[in-house]
Amino acid sequence: MKSSVELELKYSIIDVSVVQRLLALQSVGPYKVAGFREQVIHDTYYDTATRVFAARHFAYRFRRRDGKSSVELKSTDKAEGNIHRRVEIGLRTESPTQIDIWPDSPERDFIAGILGNEELIPLVHIEQTRHAAPLLLGESEVAEVSVDEVCWSVGGRKSRGWVLEIEMAAVASQSDLELIHDELKAFPELLPEHVSKYELGLAMVQS
Repeated sequence: MKSSVELELKYSIIDVSVVQRLLALQSVGPYKVAGFREQVIHDTYYDTATRVFAARHFAYRFRRRDGKSSVELKSTDKAEGNIHRRVEIGLRTESPTQIDIWPDSPERDFIAGILGNEELIPLVHIEQTRHAAPLLLGESEVAEVSVDEVCWSVGGRKSRGWVLEIEMAAVASQSDLELIHDELKAFPELLPEHVSKYELGLAMVQS
């Protein structure tokens, strides 16, 4: 079964006046910002009535972006400050709740093994307008920076906010992560975020 490890720095943008400054960045320390592009991303997080995925420390997400759809299991281990390290297992599908029609694969078997005979129900919907750009050191992409306008929807309730994420590439080192983190301290409008967007939405479910 294929899996990957996602390593990110996360920040809440507590003053939206800084958004345009962030989108105008040419560099972050020694890293060149290679130009932002805009995407609209739709995420729906599911679990069962007994929260079988949460019990295994996973979030189950259906994502639609750029005309493509996929499901992912993402681990929900506690962050180290605002450093988020998560295991991710995913596959392409248009049918997030009909696992029985997915092609055979180790990923399908793993997800089906957790779900059992229970029914998936939607918990949180998140719509994001994402402005993303590569961070380059020389010719090497070290990370992707994204400035996200986020709308959380739970039932009839909505909440909005801005989030900055730095997703490290596989070639990045711990020193790259630490240097980027130090450079971003120049922005007091950024608050290190200890929980994921899903967990922020889940707090709405539980309130």
